[in-house]
Amino acid sequence: MRLETRCGIPLLAGGFCRAGYEAQSRRDLLALSCIDFQKDDDIYDIDFRLAQAARECCGRYVWAVGVSASLPDMKSRHYHSTGGVIGSPHRLIAAANACVEPIGHGLYLRAFSGGPGCVALCNDESILKSWNFDAYTPDERLCALLRHLRAHGVRSFFVVSDGTGPGAKGSFIMEIEGQKSVLYF
Repeated sequence: MRLETRCGIPLLAGGFCRAGYEAQSRRDLLALSCIDFQKDDDIYDIDFRLAQAARECCGRYVWAVGVSASLPDMKSRHYHSTGGVIGSPHRLIAAANACVEPIGHGLYLRAFSGGPGCVALCNDESILKSWNFDAYTPDERLCALLRHLRAHGVRSFFVVSDGTGPGAKGSFIMEIEGQKSVLYF
């Protein structure tokens, strides 16, 4: 879904939840509009604010969430991309470390510093583990990860990319059993 914070920052957000809780989960994500970014926020502050807000707004029925933020005033101040978080809103907030992590309900997380990050419903963590982040340029990584997931028969997943900083385009891409939803800034 597309949102805007009260300070005018565009957000893209979505995730996986327990069946029957889709409408409530969307209402939960509306609370992300209360994020208040500061002009002196650095790349860590931005991601922490996103992750903390997701953690605070999501009920226990939300299993995984991803958020991307586009802060235009920040793009010229940082040398690294930021503004994208992904994972379980009920776990400790941690920096992306490229490791595959089971997060419950058959979901696996893999997130890279600078993006992209992915949550996939699959019964084999080796599918995410086998994707070679370093084999692609930053501009190629998002599409390469999508191709990898589809080639390995993963039918339900979402991918988030950073929305702020050099080269950041910001996206939230979800596929559930062949139904695609693609959001970009």
